[in-house]
Amino acid sequence: MSEKEKNNIRAIENSSLNLQSKQDLLLVYLKERPSSSHPSENKYYKKEFCEKEDDLLKKIDEEKKDIRVMLESLEIPFYFEEFEEENKKPIEKKYRFLVGRSEEDLENLKEALRKCSAKEIGTALGYPKTAVDAFVEGEILDKYDDLRFLAQKEKEDLKKEQVFKFVSFGLSKQNWRSELDLVRRYQMIIKEKAPKLYSDILEKRKDLL
Repeated sequence: MSEKEKNNIRAIENSSLNLQSKQDLLLVYLKERPSSSHPSENKYYKKEFCEKEDDLLKKIDEEKKDIRVMLESLEIPFYFEEFEEENKKPIEKKYRFLVGRSEEDLENLKEALRKCSAKEIGTALGYPKTAVDAFVEGEILDKYDDLRFLAQKEKEDLKKEQVFKFVSFGLSKQNWRSELDLVRRYQMIIKEKAPKLYSDILEKRKDLL
């Protein structure tokens, strides 16, 4: 691993992003995933701004600037956009940034989001086809109900492996074991390339088994 790659990975690990965003961004940067979407955890409301909201907007602008500097240093395609969650009252406004392994991958994600197509979004994000189809058909694994009846030995092995802490998409009821092989690959890469992030995930994420 080059010194530049080490520094870029360190920047991701030490950024203000949450654990999921760090994991997703890292995997796109390492070209393991085609794209990822990162909603801001900050939000503001579509109404006349009071002083407190002005302060929040300033904070958001500073946050976006820091993220933009990091993404430029990573030298991967990215895109910022604002969006509204109109099902909430008052209407919430947020921003998100999208990243792609290539310009084509980024455009595929932007187009899928524009269409609001769950299948196209899942495909653009690089999720397994079986998991994408299961999401569309409402056949996603319920980790609490569907895994209750696992054999004790398999449950203990999975808990020891801690692979579920690295799952970033809905697993399918029928194919979750094979889908976990992809997650294991991600887990191994994170452990090798970003040990700090790996340790943070193990420490801070709950094991659902």
